[in-house]
Amino acid sequence: MKYTKYPVGPYNIHIINTDKFKTVSMKINFRRKIIKEELTIRRLLVEILTESSRKYPTQRDLIIALEDLYNLKLSQSIKLDGTYSVISFMAQFLNEKYTEKGMLEKSILFLFDIIFDPDFENGKFKESNLKKAKNRLIEIIKENEKDPTFYANSRMVKIMGAKEPYSFSVNGYIEEIDNINTTNLTKYYKQVLHSDIVDIFIIGNVDPKNIKAIIQKNFGINTIKKQGENPFYEHQKFRKRARKQKEDYDSYQTKLVIGAKIAPLTDFERKYVAFVYNFILGGSPDSKLFRTVREQHSLCYSISSRIRILQNLLIINAGIDKENIEKTVRLIRKEMNSILKGIFEDSDIEKAKINFKNFLQETMDDPYSIIRYYVEQEYYNFDLIETRIKKIDEVDRQKVIEFAKKIHVDTIFALEGGKSK
Repeated sequence: MKYTKYPVGPYNIHIINTDKFKTVSMKINFRRKIIKEELTIRRLLVEILTESSRKYPTQRDLIIALEDLYNLKLSQSIKLDGTYSVISFMAQFLNEKYTEKGMLEKSILFLFDIIFDPDFENGKFKESNLKKAKNRLIEIIKENEKDPTFYANSRMVKIMGAKEPYSFSVNGYIEEIDNINTTNLTKYYKQVLHSDIVDIFIIGNVDPKNIKAIIQKNFGINTIKKQGENPFYEHQKFRKRARKQKEDYDSYQTKLVIGAKIAPLTDFERKYVAFVYNFILGGSPDSKLFRTVREQHSLCYSISSRIRILQNLLIINAGIDKENIEKTVRLIRKEMNSILKGIFEDSDIEKAKINFKNFLQETMDDPYSIIRYYVEQEYYNFDLIETRIKKIDEVDRQKVIEFAKKIHVDTIFALEGGKSK
């Protein structure tokens, strides 16, 4: 596997050359600092671009085109990474060694058409396409709100910091959708092309110079290169006492969500110690929370923890009965304090390391997972897989304890279910 980076004008081309796959996978990222007022229009833009283009104005046209490209897989995503909003357009297609000559360039140009040649009418997005995109987005937002786990987590981070990027909705807000029209959406689309930081990642058995030439000739961005800023959210204030809030919900089960802020981390803590700490606390079926709260005390239906490392947040989720809220919170706090005091086994650390290595090795079978590691290296200065596998072994008991000292519980939120079974 050989990696080559080409800084080309306003964007970077990243090529991972490997004969591991019969496919070529391509990912184009557009990223910019998170601005809350842009989130709804940004999400609509992603929705509308991948549904049609000038060459393929209907879903049927698009499906036929995908079939003609040997069932090319087209997809998109948008996420909030730390202080950045990242739009991704992806295409995965068979290497032309298994199809026919010229299919590599045709497949790349297809993705470029989707991004740079929208289905415009009089220089703007079509009203009919915008209406469809709005309806789909409204449906997505409403479906998420019906999910009690999603809703409880969303409420918790809003209570923690309603004005902070980590609490914003990646899908935007229903109340803003009506304000978006073909004129301001088209204007925002052009701003994205002109102002976002752009990276192109490709993995497959390809000739890097040929790929570079195809992209340089056809990629429709020609502005100055934009420099990235710190992607990690740093918390400025920490509560001495956690705030508690609850809300009634029409459900059998209560969703308990505990949010903790993490004080500034060292590079090593962010890359390695965080994983080990979370694994020991609630990141596995063998974790402290699972063993104590679920197995020993039978207080919950489910319990887990996760760390949103770019936002420096620790979030604990538990599905419980309403009457067990206080008991569950006490036990969770007790287990967090036990790590702080060094009350855990060395074998817990070793299990975490083994899990970390196994996960990395398993993901090597997926091209987009490999791309993700290079994205993380480019954006967040994270190490590549070989280095990660070696450095995780440097995590020891004292490093986990020092990490635990940086955890500050901020918000305890209970979405209380009270329906009779």
